[in-house]
Amino acid sequence: GPIEIDSSFIVRNSLGKEVAHSELSFDNYAPRGAPTSAWGKTDFAKRSIIMAALVEGTLTIEVRIMNITPTPVNSSPMPFIPENPICQNILKKFMDEESADVAFEVGSGSELGGNDHKRAKTSPTTFHAHRLILQDGAPTLAELCKPGEGDLTAVPITDVK
Repeated sequence: GPIEIDSSFIVRNSLGKEVAHSELSFDNYAPRGAPTSAWGKTDFAKRSIIMAALVEGTLTIEVRIMNITPTPVNSSPMPFIPENPICQNILKKFMDEESADVAFEVGSGSELGGNDHKRAKTSPTTFHAHRLILQDGAPTLAELCKPGEGDLTAVPITDVK
């Protein structure tokens, strides 16, 4: 529904000094096209004052807007928290072979058992990763992953017990 707002518009010159000021209150501000629309003020400032405040053709206007819509006693306003999908998008890239630019091949080669007896060779387990994420979360590990000639840098890690 409509909201009530107080607003002010301040024009500042090159020294930051206020040269024009206007305050507006909209008791029933609604989206454009709604039955009740609010418009600006026609006599904001003289043209000569505005032109004198230009700094290399740029006008600095400070805008302050405050919602003064009364809140019902038994309710608290819900804060606006914008959605940011970056965390979910990064989680989707976990172990994603198509987008990975690093592959850790862990456990390949012959392994030593108890009393230094050799066990049979095992096939490596491959973990796919992304260099950009490694640089932030594990910089030492990222150092092992210098870009190679192809799309994917293979990093063998053989001394795993």
